[in-house]
Amino acid sequence: MKVLLAIDDSESSELAARMVIEQARAKETEVLVLTVLRPPDLLVAREMAGYDATLEMTWQQQGEAAKKLVGTVAGKVRKTGAIASWMLKLGEPRTKILEVAEKWHADLIVMGSAQQAKQEGYWTGGIPETIARRAHCSVEIVRRSQKETPALV
Repeated sequence: MKVLLAIDDSESSELAARMVIEQARAKETEVLVLTVLRPPDLLVAREMAGYDATLEMTWQQQGEAAKKLVGTVAGKVRKTGAIASWMLKLGEPRTKILEVAEKWHADLIVMGSAQQAKQEGYWTGGIPETIARRAHCSVEIVRRSQKETPALV
């Protein structure tokens, strides 16, 4: 089975990764760990025109953090005996996840439930729902149990 694990830096993505790692079967599972960074908007880039070095440094830091994230998760998957690789894409997350899943011939896409990103450039809410509606394969959206969800007060 080919599993596309689409992650960002959210808690729900961490749960999705943990689930894939726990369920991976050696030699029966191939996992591609994917994260998508959204490049800075043109408007943001224009506002930062006088601070090109800052924008570039922030963008590089986000890229390095994303590479570390997918590399770490892929390494944990490999420890199960499953085949694992990772990929970092730039662009609109919905489009890139669907594109990679189709080109890679994924049997399943696993991702965390919609959450606001912790860092600029990572995903925002609504992506899992779009993926579930448009994907060519099955999609599993992982979320915290109701017992774990803090009450909104």
